[in-house]
Amino acid sequence: MNTENFINNLLVKYPSSTVQDICKALYQSCFGCGHFVDDIHACKERIISEYTSLQPCTSFSIEPLDGNYVRLYLSILDEGMSADTLASLFSISARKEPYAIVALEEKLTVLKQMITDGKTPFDQNASLAWIQDWKDGTYLPISHSASYRNTYHPAYRVIHKDYVPYIPVLLYIDQHRKDHMVIAIDGHCGAGKTTLGVFLKDIYGASLIHVDDFYLQKHQRTAERYSQPGGNFDRERLEEEVLQPLQKGKPVSYHWFDCSTFSLSSDLIHLTNTHMTVIEGSYSMYPSLRKYYDCSIFVDIDPERQIERIAKRNPDLLEDFRQKWIPLENTYFEAFDVQEACDLTLLSQ
Repeated sequence: MNTENFINNLLVKYPSSTVQDICKALYQSCFGCGHFVDDIHACKERIISEYTSLQPCTSFSIEPLDGNYVRLYLSILDEGMSADTLASLFSISARKEPYAIVALEEKLTVLKQMITDGKTPFDQNASLAWIQDWKDGTYLPISHSASYRNTYHPAYRVIHKDYVPYIPVLLYIDQHRKDHMVIAIDGHCGAGKTTLGVFLKDIYGASLIHVDDFYLQKHQRTAERYSQPGGNFDRERLEEEVLQPLQKGKPVSYHWFDCSTFSLSSDLIHLTNTHMTVIEGSYSMYPSLRKYYDCSIFVDIDPERQIERIAKRNPDLLEDFRQKWIPLENTYFEAFDVQEACDLTLLSQ
């Protein structure tokens, strides 16, 4: 969608909009929400207060803007997202956009031309003067106009569009939340399992464990072991050192696999927070391990897109992935119906 179409759509959807409301949408499209995030607890309290007095005005939760951001309406809380999660999502969306003013002025040029050409309901002289005054004030953050607020009762938070595909995961987790939760992320290499794991760590303060830390040591790499679907990682050690202690509420410590020596590290990793633990990596949903998980996610990807990502990330190892690692994964997925066994499937973009 180009900027003119975006503005036209806003005018159709919100006919009570003033030029101030259109400029606010363009500002959010470029700057996001960074200027509003101060204290995460205060952010949560504001969400709760706003939600308590919410007046239904939309039938949707997500509204794209004209850039890298979207409006996520507080009605998402009706679907099961917690105020804590929304506050965290809002907070991690805050980032400094280096070319935001340049992008905003490009969009304002389109708006001003539309006003001049009579393509908006706004008075030309008054609207252009308002935009010039806003510019002279260095484009300070603006609120919605009184007419917009009284008509549409807007209640939303601006989040980065990169996080929109993860919203179904957040909803599922919040709907099934427990005091101690263990989550598995399985799926194809290059699909974004680690990215999702880091995202959940940022949102929930979860502990993140990588299946890569449980690769087979040199003496374990036998033909017999590799002949087993999903046999190319140390599932026994993952179960004994991590999953069983978590289930019993005991402290977790484990040695990580050192790929430079094909042996275990001498130092230990200690989990400092076990209210939520994410086990990320292919083979995490091996059948004998599934009973330990409260939530399981399969991250899928188109095969061509997978090869493109691997070639960009690990060009020197591309043929190893083609000839060895991808076939091993696919054998495991098919042998144990891994995707079907997961609670959710997330298609990588």
